[in-house]
Amino acid sequence: MAKIEIERTKEFADSLRSYKVALNGEIVGKINNGETFSYELPSGMHSLRMRINWQGSNTEHFEVSDGEVVRFKCGHNMSDANAGLLYMTIWRNKYLWLQRS
Repeated sequence: MAKIEIERTKEFADSLRSYKVALNGEIVGKINNGETFSYELPSGMHSLRMRINWQGSNTEHFEVSDGEVVRFKCGHNMSDANAGLLYMTIWRNKYLWLQRS
């Protein structure tokens, strides 16, 4: 088996809300503010995305081998309060960010 680890940045925005972890389109867990989430998965190609309510992140596609650990970081894009309405509507799939670390 392989494993993914996702580190969520510790930030004030969304600090009381969990992000859902979607692996290959299925919710496999949640991650709280400042925490790290680990999940074992079979080797092969996978897709990963973070979700919160109707908003989410970009999708990261990756390949993993047996015994390998693939690490990611995630957080929110709400650095500009004026763009809040845009991130909640038009840019709803950019409300969160996800990147391989």
